[in-house]
Amino acid sequence: RSDNWLTSANYCAWNWYNPTGNWFNPSNSKQGVTCNADDKLTGLNLYNKLVVGTLPKELGGLTNLEYLSLEYNTLTGLIPSEIGRLTDLEFLSFSRNRFTGLIP
Repeated sequence: RSDNWLTSANYCAWNWYNPTGNWFNPSNSKQGVTCNADDKLTGLNLYNKLVVGTLPKELGGLTNLEYLSLEYNTLTGLIPSEIGRLTDLEFLSFSRNRFTGLIP
């Protein structure tokens, strides 16, 4: 069992039940996941999804991300330096978590 919550090989296939609907609504988005025409992950919204633990360094490998929202979870520890590889980000929010240290 892996403690890494980014273990899916196809992020664009992710889907989960959310009774309030999508948090952002581009035409090609699913519940919290947005992909481009090439099936590359461009948006990840895990707002208040009860995510617990630390941010995996693999998050930095999602280099097509333009939108990343992790607010209102129970994420702890350091923000990995690999987050700096997300150079296409237009929106980033880590608020209401329990991170320590500096933002890389």
